[in-house]
Amino acid sequence: MRQLRSHGVTLVELLIVIAILGIAAAVAIPFLSATRPYQVELASSGFANAIEYARSEAMRTGQPYGFTLDVSTQRVRVFRADTSSTPPTPVYDVYNPVSRQLYDVQPGTSQFDALDAVSAAPKYRGNCLDTRNTVFDAHGVAYCNNPGSILLQDLLVTFRLGGLQQQLRLDGVSGMVSMP
Repeated sequence: MRQLRSHGVTLVELLIVIAILGIAAAVAIPFLSATRPYQVELASSGFANAIEYARSEAMRTGQPYGFTLDVSTQRVRVFRADTSSTPPTPVYDVYNPVSRQLYDVQPGTSQFDALDAVSAAPKYRGNCLDTRNTVFDAHGVAYCNNPGSILLQDLLVTFRLGGLQQQLRLDGVSGMVSMP
């Protein structure tokens, strides 16, 4: 008669599995925490690219192009300004030349560019009624969209993820975007 024997896990086998899991965790944890600065940088560079594209299109075409910065939804959209009305109406029909999708940047749509918060501190040389919409003229100078004659002096956008922070600065007169 054959006897059935119960197979179990020995203490040595259990210790080997725990050691392997410990080594894997020791390797993975620094990698995962290292992606956080990359996430903030990826999101801020997406915003910078959208702003630079709006400026370049205004200079290339000689027509006003701009961007809408909505910090509540952490979103920036590029638009063409329809000047047949006062103030000019944003027309969101500008396509990203790479993705061929409407130029609309919203971090958090992937795991690699999520943010906790976005804030903006614009400074105008006058009273801007709608600080979300900024328009570039044919020379690449940034203005408030409403009213269109108010020059943007400076725009500082701050991106936050955990304890990390990245800033983007738009100089309204030169139109230059930097990440100080």
